[in-house]
Amino acid sequence: MSIDITYTLPGFPPGNQRTETTSDGQPPEDGDRDCVPRSIASALTFLTGVQFNGDELHDAVYGQGYLGMQDAARYVDYCAAHGVALSLVQDAPAALIARAHREIAAGHPVLLTIPSQWGIPARLQPAGYTTHVVVLCGTGATSLRAMNPWIAPVWHDNTDAYWTDELVGGAMWIMRKAGGVAVWTKTATGAVDGHGHTVGTGFAALILAKYAQSDGRTGEMYYDAGKSYVLLSTAPYVLRWTQAGGVSETQAADVVIDLANQIAHLKAPPPPPPPPPPPTIKGKVAQDVETMIIDIIVEYEAAKTNK
Repeated sequence: MSIDITYTLPGFPPGNQRTETTSDGQPPEDGDRDCVPRSIASALTFLTGVQFNGDELHDAVYGQGYLGMQDAARYVDYCAAHGVALSLVQDAPAALIARAHREIAAGHPVLLTIPSQWGIPARLQPAGYTTHVVVLCGTGATSLRAMNPWIAPVWHDNTDAYWTDELVGGAMWIMRKAGGVAVWTKTATGAVDGHGHTVGTGFAALILAKYAQSDGRTGEMYYDAGKSYVLLSTAPYVLRWTQAGGVSETQAADVVIDLANQIAHLKAPPPPPPPPPPPTIKGKVAQDVETMIIDIIVEYEAAKTNK
């Protein structure tokens, strides 16, 4: 099958991890292993219009002088701070390659992990083989283009079948400007991935049944495994999870009102303390005083009568 690249993300900038110009003017100290930050840097430059380089990202996330392999997951917060979502998607290799076509068509670069000795399918690699990261940025009917930071500025083009065989780990990372819709994908285990988080199968089933089809787009705003809510703007509901009650749904307005009431309660000044009780005379002393007062009143009344 021939390679048929017909579209490349406009102006997508290539960058070579070993020879790039760095922000500090020094050669990249970990250039041979900077494939992750160099790939992300190109995608960030494309999405934001701001120039990034791999060594800059390397130093910001791993620290100046770090030498070693790097994980794209460590760059999620860095990308978010620059207005870009870096989201993990997991699926069968062929499904991921098919999805990569759709993401690139939507203007989203895609990070892909392949063997360092690319050209040999991942399944035929020797035990303990090392990996390399490229960023997919172009497409054709049956082919994909990668910016490979080891050989850039030469494009790394090949067929879908090639990339399916090369893909490592059953996962890829999608990069898009933050604030857009999230893509929820039903995986082999029934989970749904959105914003790089994996949602449990029960929650996933409810979301897909009510709000999205498999591989469909929905207006999900944010999900975090430690939180109780998933906000869906396509319907006026909030899905709520509790250990006792499981998953339920409520009107979003109810949750907003509940949160507003909690905030108002926290901001309200404390009530004034109750007034102190009147002093009391206790025990036998009180009884003696009471008897004395009564005796005085009786004697006074008697004196008035005798006059």
